[in-house]
This record gives sequence, structure tokens and C-alpha cells, in this order.
Amino acid sequence: KETEATLHALCAPKDGNPVPRTGLVQALLFTAWRMACHAGIEEQYAGILENAGFRSDRMPVDPDTAQRLCQVFMAVMDGLCSDVSTQEEKLYARLTEYIHSEYQKDISLDSASEALSMSLSYIGRVFRRVGNTSFLKYLTEVRISAAKQLLTTSDLPVNEIGRQVGIDNPNTLIRTFKKVVGVTPGQFRVANQKIDSQNG
Repeated sequence: KETEATLHALCAPKDGNPVPRTGLVQALLFTAWRMACHAGIEEQYAGILENAGFRSDRMPVDPDTAQRLCQVFMAVMDGLCSDVSTQEEKLYARLTEYIHSEYQKDISLDSASEALSMSLSYIGRVFRRVGNTSFLKYLTEVRISAAKQLLTTSDLPVNEIGRQVGIDNPNTLIRTFKKVVGVTPGQFRVANQKIDSQNG
């Protein structure tokens, strides 16, 4: 509605003529084309124009032009929104790849921001919108998942497992593990050893 009102205001001639000027319509359509290029939908732009009653060889300018312009801009903005979603999904993939490759080190939101040249707030927004989580929560889940794997496949002591998953303080590992899994690392290991012996 705001877009439509703005276009109607732009197209409203000051001389009382109900038909907007051709030059203004062409300028607005050029702006829409630039937006379409930015969204990566320039190939579809001709179809968008035609659906709205515009063609390269026929540029009707009449009292309904503002409505048709609104149709063009809304279609282009849909493309822009889709482009934003696609970009955020790609960035989310980069961020999660960074976590999976670096979780054994002392990484943080700050180090991710520096390594990937993204602002802290933008990283947070991408994790919320795409993953419905946070950077720290995702990192913690990756580390705890790796710790569970080591607890069930090795005889390493808990403090060494902590070091291998990027949590140097054993107390922090135990506290975090229990918060995520519901039991301590030791309890988890014993429970899984019982399961293995029963299956064996």
C-alpha cells in the first residue's frame, strides 16, 4: 500500500492532467529495471513489464499507469526479498562450515566476524533468520555432538575430550554437557557402555 501511494503521488501531475508524463514513467521503469538486475531477475523483467501492460515498443501512459507501475515494482521487490533470503542462506552455510572446521579451537562470534568479514549483528541476524538459533548455541551443539562421539568411541578422559572439542575447562564441559544432554559426560559414557555390552 505504501508503494502504491508513493507511485500515485509521483505520477500525480501538477498541471491537473490525469495522465502522468512519459519521461517520468520511463525513469521509474528504469529504476525498476536496475532493482531487477540487483535481484538477479533481469531475464524475467520483460515478462513483468508485459504482465503490467508495458512493452519496449509500447509504453502506454494513461490514468491507470500508476497501478501498472505498482504491479511492476511489487514483482521486482518480491525478487529482491527472495534474493536476500538466498544470500542469507549462503552466508549461513559459510558460517556453519566455519564452525565445523574450527570448533576444536578457541573460536567465538568475534573470531567468526573477523575471519568472514561480517559484522557481529549481521551474523546474529543470519543465524536467527535461517537457523532459528544463535552462533553460540550452534557452536555448543557441534562441540557437544563431537564430545558424545568421543565418549562412545574412545577411552579418553573427560578433560582430554574437552580439549579436543574446544572446551579446555573440564568443569565447563561437564556443566555444558549436562545442560544440553541432561546427564554428565561420565554418566553418558557409562550408559552407552551398558547399551553396547547388552547389544554385544
